[in-house]
Amino acid sequence: MTDQTREPARAPEALAALFNRRANAGDVEGLVALYEPDAVLAAGRVDLDGDAGRFKPGAFRGTLTVMLVLAMADAGSFAWIALIRMVDGHIPLMIVFVPPMIAAVIGLLRLRTWGLLVSVACNVVVAVLAAADLLGVADKVRWIFIGSAVVQLLIPLPMWLTIVRNARLRGRQSVS
Repeated sequence: MTDQTREPARAPEALAALFNRRANAGDVEGLVALYEPDAVLAAGRVDLDGDAGRFKPGAFRGTLTVMLVLAMADAGSFAWIALIRMVDGHIPLMIVFVPPMIAAVIGLLRLRTWGLLVSVACNVVVAVLAAADLLGVADKVRWIFIGSAVVQLLIPLPMWLTIVRNARLRGRQSVS
């Protein structure tokens, strides 16, 4: 098709039909002609309204950054201590927590809700085991792990409250 034979979109609702028709025909030039010369065309798995499994940090970027740094520090500390213990011939309980801690870091990096949940679960378990003195580390290290876990549980509280509040508001709006 040439630019003269291409039908322009005369109404916003006609744009989708023209887009689909030209895309199905493989008419890339026709697709590009639908947009302004300086426009950016995003195709593929792009969703401006939401992405399943992801959360949008918005006002909580600082919170997520601190959580990510602390989660990486804990995962690294647990891995390092576990490796040192393994070299000494022991199999420490701490080695069990390294994979979920690394998974939580990956989830947080990718802004996945499951990453946030895994991080919270790891911190609860670490705080309980460290408080019960079951990690087999020196008292100073144990208290550092307890403090880090508690801080990582408290830091996202405003974010959790916002998530719960927004879920309640959406629930009320769908009922009315």
